[in-house]
Amino acid sequence: MKTNLKQKFLRTVMGGTVALLLLSAPNAFAFPSRGTCAVLITAPVPVGATFPRSEIYNVLGKITFNSDTTATIDLLAVGAQYTENGVSHGTDEFGSGLLVDIIAGGLGSPESKTLTFIRPEKPDYPVVINAYSVNGGRTILLQGASSPFSGVCQF
Repeated sequence: MKTNLKQKFLRTVMGGTVALLLLSAPNAFAFPSRGTCAVLITAPVPVGATFPRSEIYNVLGKITFNSDTTATIDLLAVGAQYTENGVSHGTDEFGSGLLVDIIAGGLGSPESKTLTFIRPEKPDYPVVINAYSVNGGRTILLQGASSPFSGVCQF
């Protein structure tokens, strides 16, 4: 008799767990519409480029999501000066409260979005980012669409 009760209990618990997982699965990786994540982006070294050359080396910042369609970004973009003699610190760029537009992404899923913002230093060259939400919506993978770079935004 005890074995029968134990089996019923286990079936009930397992059935409830499976039902809960199935009900929450469609939104498990949905792109966030609220909250703040920390950003780290790295750009490639311009191998084969004509020197001297100034480029952004990496970016540290945060993205604050306000809705499904808007966010703001605060960033520090560290510059590098590439010469035939090596690399030195270049000109940094700062941005605070820059408006980010969010639209559906190219992968055609709720986890995929395209983020676009304008850097004050280069208003004619918008930054366009392919973004994909993973890890239960706690991590956003970032890929440069307007220029080559990659990164991550972690909640």
